[in-house]
Amino acid sequence: MAPPDTAAVRLLTGEREPVRLATTANIPTVTVAGVSRIMGLKTIDGFLTAVGDRILVKDQTDARLNGIYTASAGYWYRAADARSPRTMQKGTTVHVQEGTVSGGCVYAFQTLNPVIGTSNIVISFYLSDDPAGDFAGAVQPLIDAAQAAADLAQQYAADAAGVSGVNVPIYASVASAAGSTIAAGVKSLRTQFNAPSYASLPSLVGGANYSRMSNATIDAAGYPALAYFRSTDRFLPDGTTHVTNGGYWVLNESPASATMFGAYEGAADNAPALNALATYCRITKAGLFIPPVATSYAVSTTLDFRDIAEINGKGALIVGAFDGMSAVRVGGTSTNVLRRARIWLEVQNSTDKSIVAGTRGIHFGGMAESKLWLHARGFDEGLYFDGSVNTNWVSNEFNILTLYNNGSHVHCNLGGASYFVNNQFRGGTWYIGTNQKATDRGTFKITLAGTAAIEEVLIDSPQIGIDGGSVGVAHAAFVMATLGSTSNLTTVFFRNARIETYSAFTNTLALVNVPSATGFASFNIDLLSASGIDDANIISPDLKRLFVTLRDMSNRPTGGANLVRRFEGARFFPVQAEGRISVPGVVLYDSATGGYAAPSPFLTNGVTARTSRANGDGQLVVSSSGQAIGHIYKKANTTQAAFLNFLNGSRAVSVVCFDADGAVLSGNAPYYAKGSNGQSVARTGASIYEFSTNWLWIHPSVDSFFVGASGWIGATIIESIDFEQGYAAPMLRLRDQETDISRLCYSQNMESYLPVGATIERNGFAGYRNTFALKTTLNTAALSAATTIDVVDATGIASGDRIGIEVDTVITGTERQWHNTTVSGAPSGNTVTLAAALPAAAAATRRVRLGRWVTR
Repeated sequence: MAPPDTAAVRLLTGEREPVRLATTANIPTVTVAGVSRIMGLKTIDGFLTAVGDRILVKDQTDARLNGIYTASAGYWYRAADARSPRTMQKGTTVHVQEGTVSGGCVYAFQTLNPVIGTSNIVISFYLSDDPAGDFAGAVQPLIDAAQAAADLAQQYAADAAGVSGVNVPIYASVASAAGSTIAAGVKSLRTQFNAPSYASLPSLVGGANYSRMSNATIDAAGYPALAYFRSTDRFLPDGTTHVTNGGYWVLNESPASATMFGAYEGAADNAPALNALATYCRITKAGLFIPPVATSYAVSTTLDFRDIAEINGKGALIVGAFDGMSAVRVGGTSTNVLRRARIWLEVQNSTDKSIVAGTRGIHFGGMAESKLWLHARGFDEGLYFDGSVNTNWVSNEFNILTLYNNGSHVHCNLGGASYFVNNQFRGGTWYIGTNQKATDRGTFKITLAGTAAIEEVLIDSPQIGIDGGSVGVAHAAFVMATLGSTSNLTTVFFRNARIETYSAFTNTLALVNVPSATGFASFNIDLLSASGIDDANIISPDLKRLFVTLRDMSNRPTGGANLVRRFEGARFFPVQAEGRISVPGVVLYDSATGGYAAPSPFLTNGVTARTSRANGDGQLVVSSSGQAIGHIYKKANTTQAAFLNFLNGSRAVSVVCFDADGAVLSGNAPYYAKGSNGQSVARTGASIYEFSTNWLWIHPSVDSFFVGASGWIGATIIESIDFEQGYAAPMLRLRDQETDISRLCYSQNMESYLPVGATIERNGFAGYRNTFALKTTLNTAALSAATTIDVVDATGIASGDRIGIEVDTVITGTERQWHNTTVSGAPSGNTVTLAAALPAAAAATRRVRLGRWVTR
C-alpha cells in the first residue's frame, strides 16, 4: 500500500513530516533562566542548517532535549507536530531527507508515554525486516558513489580508442588519468577527484576539466605543476605525437577552485595548492574560488593573490602561524594598479601576533574602483596598504566583516608619490582585546613621506571596541598619523562611529595621535555613541597643522566632558542705560586704551572717535581700533590643550591668554594660541593673538583665555561666535569674574573692578573714574546669609565702596559666583560689613575686590 501523503494522515499513523537533517552527535546548548536551549544555525551531518529547517535532534547528552526542532538564528523550538506526548509517542517515525550519514534513513521514537522536559526521549533507526541492510544503505552512499565513479572511469579508459572528440572521458583522479593512454581524438577530459583516498572523506574533492596542451606552451606560460599532468600517450592537440611536448593536459576552469589543486579542510598545509591556484588564475584571468569550510584552511606561508581581479573566499577562513610576514597579498604588483576587482578574504593568525612588527593580515598593492569584503585577526597590521613604491588606491570600497585583535586595524604606509584617495571603509567590528601594548598603533594608522597624500577617506559606521589593559602607549582610538609628506591636505572622516572601551587603561589612550605633521591634516569624527574615553586626548606637538572635529550627531557632549561641548554665543543685545551701552555676558577688548584695562560692561563712543554703537537687531558696530567683543573661558586644567571649532564659519577673532595668576601669555615660544591666517600681534601695551580662522587651538599651559570677534579694518559688524569644543580639557564660560589690571571679564550686575584712574566715558558727559582699587582675600570662611566678612587686608576701604566677594557655588537664578554689593560703614579692623548679605557660603582664601567710582 502506498504511504499516506497528507499531514493529517501522517499524524494519525504516527509518521511525522520529513526532516531535512538529523544530528550525529551531541550539539552545544546555552542555559537561559536555568533551561537548556539550542541556539543558532549549525553544520549538521555535513550540511549548514538554514532558518526554518526541520531538524531531528537524537543524540543529546541530555536526552530530554531530543526531538524534532525548527532551526533558527536564535533559539530553536520544537516543531509544531512534535511537541506533545501524543505526537512523540513510541512508534512515531520520521524520514531524513539529506545528510552524509543519515540522508534517506527513517528513525523511530522509542519512549513510551514521554513527559516532555522530564522523560529521556530515545530515538533509533527504524527497525525493518532487514535492519542491517538499512544501516549499510544509510551510511555508505558517498563511498558507493565514489566506487561507481571509479568504475565509470575505468570503462571510459578501456573505450578511449573508440571515442570521438565530442565525448569527454571521466577518470577517478588525476593519477588515474595520468596512468592512462588516451586516444588522439580526445581533446578534453574530466576527473572526479584530485587525489582520492576513499578512507579520508575530506580528500574526495577536486574534480575538474582538463584540455590538451603542448609542454612548450605550458612552460612558456608558466603554469604551476599542480595545474597540469601528463598521460602515457604522446599526442599533441592536433593529433600528432611528440616525445617531448605530447601527452600533456592543463586545467581548463573558470572560476578555478582551490580543491582542484588538492586543497581541503584538514590538510596540514594548503599553501602550495592555494599559491598554485593563484598562479593559474593570473595566467588564465580566471576567477579564484576557495570553497567555504566549517573550520579553516591551514597554510604555512604567505599566499600571493596579486593581480587577480576575482577572489571568492566567503566562508573560507585562512589560518596560519604568521610571524613577521603577511598572510595574503592582493591588489596590483609593484606600480601596477588592479582595477574593478571583487574580493572576499578572511584571514587569521593561529596565535596572537598583534605586537610583532611586520606581521600583516591582508597586504595590498595598488587598487582602483574595486569592492572588497575583509576579515583579519591577530596581526600587527590587519589591512596593510604598501605604498613603498609609487602606486595608488582610488575609489575603492572596503567592507569590513571583522578586524579583531590587530595592533593597527588599517595602516596606510605611503612614500614617494603614492596616494590614497576617495576610499571607503564600511561597517564591521573593529576590536582590540588581547595584550596589544606596543607603541605607535591606532585603529587607522597613516605613515606619509615624500609627496604621498591621503585625501577623502571615509570610515562609515565602525563598531570600535578597545580593551583598556591591551592598549599600547599613546594608542589612537581613531587615527595614528605620522605626516612627513609635503602634501598639504590629509582628510579622514569617521561617520556614525560607535566606540566602547573595557576596563581601565594601563597606558595613555589618544583619540587622535599625530606625533609629527608637515602638511595640514583634517580628521572629522562623528559619533553615534561613546563609552569610556573621557580621559582620552589629542596628542600632537604641532597642532597648528591639525584640524579635528569630534561631535555626536546632535552636537551634544558624548561619552564624557572631554568630548564635544558646544558653546553658543547668542546675539549680544546691547542695552542703553544712562548713556552707557551695556552688553550683558560679554567683555570688551580695546587695544586703543592700553590693552586689557578697558571696562567690560560699557562700550564708549564720542570723545576718542572709537565708534561703538548698538544696532536695533542686537549687533554691534565697532571701529578699526582693534576692539573685540567676546567671552572669557576657563580650562579645567593646565595639562591639556583645548580645541575650538567655529560653527558659523571663518571669523576675525582676537585671543588673549592668561596663566593661573592672571598674567598674560603671549609670543611664539611657544604659541599659546593657534589659528589660520594670523599670529601673535602687538597691540597698544600688550601682545595678543589675532586670526581669520574657523578653528582655534589653545596651549595646555593656558589657564583661561578671552576670545572675541573683532573689527580690525573699517567699521565692522560684530556678532556672536558659536563654537564646539572638539576635545581635551573641559572648560567653562566665565560670566562673572572680576576685571583687574591684566584680565577682562563681566560681572552679572555690571560691576567692573579696574585700576585706579580707569575711566568709563559716555557721549556728552564726563563719565566715571575709579579712585580706589583693592585686591584681597577672605581671612576666614563666611557662612551663607552673613552680613560681615573678615578680609586679609582692609587698608583704605571706606563706606559706600563697591565690593565683590567670590562665593563657593553658583548663585541660584544666575550664572555667577560673585556677590556684588556696597560696604556699609567703615571697617572695624579687618571686618567689613556688607549692605546685602551673602547669598552663599565663601571659604577662606576666596577673592575679594573693591572699587570706588566717582563722576568725572
